[in-house]
Amino acid sequence: MKIKNSLLSFLPLVFSLSLSSTINEINDKTSKNSMEINSTTSILNYDDNLGKFQDLTQSEVKSYYSDLSDNTGLKGEDLLKELQPILRESHLKISNSDAWDSDWHYFLLLDRNYKEDPLTQEEIISQEWKLDNVIVNPLYTDDITWVRSDKRYFDREHMWPKSRGFKDKYDTSESLKEQPYAATDMHNLRMGESSNNQQGHNNYPFGEVVTIKEEIISKYTNEVTGVRGLNKDGIEVYEPRDEDKGDIARGLFYMAARYSIYQSTEDFEPALKLVSSYSSTSEATKTITCDSTKDTPATYGILEDLLSWHTLDPVDEYEIHRNNLCYNFVQGNRNPFVDYPEWANIAFDSSITYGIDLSQEDGKELEEGLTIENDTSEDTYLIGKSLKDLYGNSTFIFIKEDERIEINFDDSSLKVEISLNNEVVSTSKDYIFNKEGDYNIKFIYEYSGVSYELNFNKTFETEPTFFEKYGYYIIGGTILILLIILSMIIGSIKKKSKKKKRKYTKRKK
Repeated sequence: MKIKNSLLSFLPLVFSLSLSSTINEINDKTSKNSMEINSTTSILNYDDNLGKFQDLTQSEVKSYYSDLSDNTGLKGEDLLKELQPILRESHLKISNSDAWDSDWHYFLLLDRNYKEDPLTQEEIISQEWKLDNVIVNPLYTDDITWVRSDKRYFDREHMWPKSRGFKDKYDTSESLKEQPYAATDMHNLRMGESSNNQQGHNNYPFGEVVTIKEEIISKYTNEVTGVRGLNKDGIEVYEPRDEDKGDIARGLFYMAARYSIYQSTEDFEPALKLVSSYSSTSEATKTITCDSTKDTPATYGILEDLLSWHTLDPVDEYEIHRNNLCYNFVQGNRNPFVDYPEWANIAFDSSITYGIDLSQEDGKELEEGLTIENDTSEDTYLIGKSLKDLYGNSTFIFIKEDERIEINFDDSSLKVEISLNNEVVSTSKDYIFNKEGDYNIKFIYEYSGVSYELNFNKTFETEPTFFEKYGYYIIGGTILILLIILSMIIGSIKKKSKKKKRKYTKRKK
């Protein structure tokens, strides 16, 4: 027993020494895989038996936007105008009672964490979801287990506030009149922690806070989960946690696309527009009625921050599944910026020169100039690889206006320049990387007397020695064996000592 205890006390040290390199490798791979999952546009694969709970395939998603198939190069306001009829045509009206019902019916479908709380067989068979004891993923806080008896911590959060274009000029109480479309749009409605919704967000724009005016304390966790204050232009804004930023940005991008053009006051279909600045601090929170957007859109922001958040917090599996559930079960339309994340910059960043292209997997038109398809190269290699090993199977594409030229790796028109530590070492496609260092690989294609370049940075390293690979394990194993032997010796000595003490101990009469 004492040997076991001695060993246990040293095990954390041994494992730290022997497994540290492996843990670092696993962490690196996990981080990389997380980024790949977050940035992907592919759709999750679910069992065919899930019915409406199953996500759409990539081809089914592409089919939803088929009206854009002949609009390669579309961008900016033109893209938003073409998206609106697609999103509007399939949009089913959601009534106040459905969107704001006391049972939180749709929220417990859409905002559920299906990893922590997977579907039951009963739900799959009935195609109905449970309404109690549900693990949900609200805005502004971590996952919670939702029970009907406790609702005081959470609200129905309009990411685009009702005061910015959803109001009826004749009605002061939203509950008295049906407000289909914008006011009850489930792509804009999320379950949200109430302090952040009421005190933090309220009707302030979302943006990066430079000067904090108030830290928002969650009623649920008693932690700071958002801040309100002034941005760099002196506009009062609300900034949530990083993990909420991308979801919010894409919700607002959807609203600016679905309601890019005014349609109807009766159905609450205002004109909405995202902006990066306001002429005054009061303009940012001014109440705007739906009818007033007929000539001038209701604005909201802060657009430049939302675009940054879209990159900071990329699309993840939760959002993909929520988008599909909203499409399958609730209102029949989709958020294009979850389906095709690249479209956010194409639609809202005026500096972007390329447009959409549904023939590409990511929905993005290839940029003008020299680019590459089926690139399977990695960032780090062992020395001994040739340039052909890296790019021999790749196809290079040159795009200029309406012209698209495919170039094979071996094509004489494609030149190469290879530099090691900023010094040119070769212009041959037969080059073998036989020295360690940081390389720059530059492919060059000349068109009408102008050279177009495509650059890659690669690191080449010597294969580690046997001891470099397994040294930690050898050291750790040796230490473990020595500790076992030492513990056995100590245990043996203690046993002998006890025996001697018993031999000379007199029994009391």
